[in-house]
Amino acid sequence: MEKRKLKLSFVNNGEQFVMPTPTVLSYEQYIDEMAKVEKKKKKEDINKIANKLMLVNLLREVDKSVGLSNINKMHPLDFNVLVSEMNNVYSEGRELDESEEDFQKSKS
Repeated sequence: MEKRKLKLSFVNNGEQFVMPTPTVLSYEQYIDEMAKVEKKKKKEDINKIANKLMLVNLLREVDKSVGLSNINKMHPLDFNVLVSEMNNVYSEGRELDESEEDFQKSKS
């Protein structure tokens, strides 16, 4: 399946990009950031920030300058589209789902 090309003013100098496929390393970085948030925020606030932080971590693979403030300033419908794309890439490219794709080769 071909990934959807996205374009946001604050990512990749406004040039098109595709949502990167997550890896164990990017997931560990997300977990580390969530641990910091959990120490500072109320339980209700943690749910609000979880998808935002996961998006920031994925988008930083495209553009290191992306931050939480960029996500917070987005239009809500654009945010929903990004969350949907993020969910799509989380289910793509796996080797244990009967997919023919070799995940590790696609990362090189």
